Amino acid sequence: MLTTTAIKKKLNQLLFGRSEQQAFLEDITNLIKDGVPAPQAIATVQELATGSTKEAAKDILEKISEGQFVSDGLAGWFPPAIVEIIRSGEQGGVLTQAMTAAIKFLTQRSSAISSLLGSVAYPITVFIIGLIVSVFLKHSVFTNFAAIKPINTWPEDGQILMALATFVETWWWLIIVIIFVLGIFIRQTLINLTGKIRNAVDIIPPFSLYRDYTSARFMETLGLMLTNNITFKHALTILQHNATRYLAWHIYLMQFRLSSGRENIADVLDTGVIKQADMLRLRVMAKGKGFIQALLHLGAQSLTRNTRNIIKSGKIIGAIVLAIDASFLAFMIFSVYGVGSYVGSF
Repeated sequence: MLTTTAIKKKLNQLLFGRSEQQAFLEDITNLIKDGVPAPQAIATVQELATGSTKEAAKDILEKISEGQFVSDGLAGWFPPAIVEIIRSGEQGGVLTQAMTAAIKFLTQRSSAISSLLGSVAYPITVFIIGLIVSVFLKHSVFTNFAAIKPINTWPEDGQILMALATFVETWWWLIIVIIFVLGIFIRQTLINLTGKIRNAVDIIPPFSLYRDYTSARFMETLGLMLTNNITFKHALTILQHNATRYLAWHIYLMQFRLSSGRENIADVLDTGVIKQADMLRLRVMAKGKGFIQALLHLGAQSLTRNTRNIIKSGKIIGAIVLAIDASFLAFMIFSVYGVGSYVGSF
């Protein structure tokens, strides 16, 4: 059973949105860059902040006082991807660089999500209003029509619209539950499905978008760790900690290849999580001295590309839903007109 304190914490975590998260990380990162130790930087933010930001800083400081990492305190307040990036940097001795990467990642992700929601929110809202209108028509216009002529004698379009309105009115809660369950299923599939089946579906959305997102985060974080003289083997071990099953599976394959004597780092990384176009570049750079910088560059480039693809996907989905809206509106108009003409002809 949740206590009052736990409920208050959950509420503050909900209020600690993207803009608050970004501002929090930026403040701490700037203080650390100025030579302030991480705990003191967080304590300074706590003194100056209010509301959910103050509570987040307080919770993180409590975790640090218990001997845990900064990233442990971030859990629950930040998305898992951000926590993983900072955890990897913290354990690898590159906390500042990891926080900078996390800020960039959070900024681009917020931009992509905002654009995606903006593209689909309006057409989905129009579709929901259309369903509500169909229920309204059932209880107004169609009720009067049914009093004149039985529904089973109406034109087919009118009968279908009447049945749809009845279904929406009766089972609207089931529709919401199905959408919610479907969302959870898709999310769990994205982060847990592995093996040959996953390799086959990674070329189609939303799997391709998730792969690019995971690949970008992996390459940039790995590059940061290698830049700070962390061995490749140890870096993979750190990255595997708290990784999703999908990424952990790819890292396991990399570790297996490494233990099997693969010397070319590009061969080790070629498990399918990194796109072949990027792997070709890495293979060329692996022969020279610019491999680490190539990792960082390709990670940032992949993240930017992934953001563009999400925005593009949102526009395509929005356009499709708008087309469905238009078709549904036309269907309602013709249905009402058809039933009205049929009833009025007697």
